[in-house]
Amino acid sequence: MKKIFAILIVHSFCICIYAQTIKIQNVPIAVKAKFTALYPDVKNAEWEKENSQFEAGFKQNAMEISVLIDATGTLIETET
Repeated sequence: MKKIFAILIVHSFCICIYAQTIKIQNVPIAVKAKFTALYPDVKNAEWEKENSQFEAGFKQNAMEISVLIDATGTLIETET
């Protein structure tokens, strides 16, 4: 049981390190421009950095949406 608990703790820690919450000021201009072009009405997105990509999470029309954009402003994926 202790081994399972330890594995879960380590796994949770790794997930927390993988994606880091960042402020909008630290998001590259190309990423913000792409996001604004796709979702001009969204003003309250929460940003995370995943390796060299940036993820914006937000609600629109009561749906949770996640958008992944690379540092050059290329849309990688959208999840709803």
